[in-house]
Amino acid sequence: MAINKNLSSAEYFYNNNDLEAAKKICKTILINDNQDLNALDLITKINIKQENFEEALKYSNLSISKEDKNYNTYFIRSLIYQRLKKSDEALESLDKVIELNKSHAESYNLKAIIYEGLGNDEKALENWDNAIKIKKDYAEVYFNIANYYNFNDNYEKSLENYNKALKINNKYFLALVNRTDLYLKNHKYELALFDYDIIIEQNPNITRMHYNKAFVLNHLGQKKAAIESLNNAIDLKQKFPKAFFLRGLIAWQLNLYEQALKDLEKAYSLKQDSDFLNSLIILKTVLCDWKNIKNYQKKLIQFIKDQENTEFPIFIQNFEDSPELEQKAAVSFNGQIKNFTRPIIKNKHKKIRLGYYSADFRDHATSHLIARVFELHDKEKFEIYAFSFCPLNERDLVQKRIIDSCNSFIDVYKKTDLEISKLSKELEIDIALDLMGFVNNNRYKIFAKGCAPIQVNYLGYPGTCGPNVMDYIIADNTLITKENQKFFSEKIISLPDCYQPNDDRKIISENKITRQDFNLPEDKFIFCNFNRSYKITSEMLKIWSDILKQKENSIIWLFSDNEITKKNLRNEFLNLGINTDRLIFADPTTHSEHLARHRLADLFIDTYPYTGHTTTSDALWTGLPVVTKIGSSFCSRVSSSILNALDLNELITKNNDEYKNFILNLSNDKNKIKKIKEKLITNISKQPLFDSKLYTENLEKAYQKIYNNN
Repeated sequence: MAINKNLSSAEYFYNNNDLEAAKKICKTILINDNQDLNALDLITKINIKQENFEEALKYSNLSISKEDKNYNTYFIRSLIYQRLKKSDEALESLDKVIELNKSHAESYNLKAIIYEGLGNDEKALENWDNAIKIKKDYAEVYFNIANYYNFNDNYEKSLENYNKALKINNKYFLALVNRTDLYLKNHKYELALFDYDIIIEQNPNITRMHYNKAFVLNHLGQKKAAIESLNNAIDLKQKFPKAFFLRGLIAWQLNLYEQALKDLEKAYSLKQDSDFLNSLIILKTVLCDWKNIKNYQKKLIQFIKDQENTEFPIFIQNFEDSPELEQKAAVSFNGQIKNFTRPIIKNKHKKIRLGYYSADFRDHATSHLIARVFELHDKEKFEIYAFSFCPLNERDLVQKRIIDSCNSFIDVYKKTDLEISKLSKELEIDIALDLMGFVNNNRYKIFAKGCAPIQVNYLGYPGTCGPNVMDYIIADNTLITKENQKFFSEKIISLPDCYQPNDDRKIISENKITRQDFNLPEDKFIFCNFNRSYKITSEMLKIWSDILKQKENSIIWLFSDNEITKKNLRNEFLNLGINTDRLIFADPTTHSEHLARHRLADLFIDTYPYTGHTTTSDALWTGLPVVTKIGSSFCSRVSSSILNALDLNELITKNNDEYKNFILNLSNDKNKIKKIKEKLITNISKQPLFDSKLYTENLEKAYQKIYNNN
């Protein structure tokens, strides 16, 4: 009786989580009677709970030596072996359980878990099936099967089994959470939102659920509601860097720049994360807010040099001219990509199937460049598929133009990366052309999952995408020098003239416009730059201010789409001694009107190290000369590539002094600038840059060659 009373006390302490007191009593019992199986079982459980697995195993073996017909004891020992990562011993012990009790469903479940961990999927599924045959309402098994299929990217089977688990037990919280995460992972945002609302109603204090709900709301376009959900997450966890980061990104999308900057700075202050720092730097460059930016940039470069894997690609092109660092940044991003299976070309098609993938099949710079290529593709030799990640818009004439020129325009806006990859394989796309790379709204994981036998980095991203994913990059001899080829993980397709396609039918508005219409002075020399503000650096602004100081009868005309950037640029020029009346801003307008206003300027002066791309070819198309500075990286050589293709290499400079002096001399020499403009206008029709038919033919020759080589 005394022993039973002591054991009851031990069980009381165990149930109330006073494990040391319970263990002490069990040891006292076993000193008096080492045959007490109940005490042996309890001290085994105590050690398991304390994660003293070697100690637990000792008592479990002792218990089995006293009584070797108890299947529960063998099952507990199997659990211990599993925690000790002794799979063979665990499986052997489970076989003993089944020998003693063939209806022990839990043993089949545990065997399945162990086999899954060993990578033996067939055995895992077989044992889960056995468990269900014994116990049809075994919710945990359905949950484990769902997790297995979730891990292996089988959405349908994973969802089916989460639903079965929840049908058996509608309060199975983990199954509900994992199902919701499955919806999120597979972009089923409406379904995910419904489940997150249920979870939050049941458990309002789980921070991650509020964060995930915000993520979903953002993707559904409910950005203000997303911010409210993030506010709830931050109220629960005031030091939650990811919540501040996401709230900052959403505020940025809503053009709430001050709030966005504050939140991104807060996120980075809470966690020195390269992804947070990358976005913070980009926003500061968009706003031309250069306070502390040099220190931030140095830290970001150090992140890249340390080769840490990143969740988002890191951009340094707008402030650092280094193809070597760009490659390291791409390698860091690709480090988090799992191995993937690439389809092979089994049967050569009569027509090569080209898949173009983009979120910018709309009124966007990329589509303004490439739309003509779609129209000119030889449809006798190629089938053209456009996979669009952006919503359809019947009023978007650029999108309609692309739709009309493709064999198949496929709206995949709401499809998952895996679904798009599978669709590409089903359509037997031969060459997949990623027009995004790492830029905003990219779907890079489509290619990381392997959507075509040949995958090409083309046009949208000015640099390497790193190893394993892209096979080729389309460039030219100006963009990638022989010395720099080693910094590109892709094989290089070097087009004969310029890598950039152009539209020989670009429409320039014929509406009569004057300088007065844009608040431009009639009697001043007008320098202009219509690149996005993130391409402007403090170094470039200093050079421009020096030019303005030496060219007194001049102004500079810049593009901006927000008041904060305008304010910051005015302040920067003021600090450099330039009156703000010498700075005029161009606001967004239609593409044809934008082209027309170039003719009001006298000279386009380029940014560096991120030079003009579409902006450069747009300026030249209108007859406006562009002076650039050539660097080492892909993006610092694009304007030079464009100018070379127009036989205007005299407008390419090699350093800051040459750039500044050439601009000053040219602006002061009316005859010289007149001759350059005349040459430019002549070369538009004579040189290859705007020969869309020739460009398309050269591009198709490259496609044919890599297809034949595969």
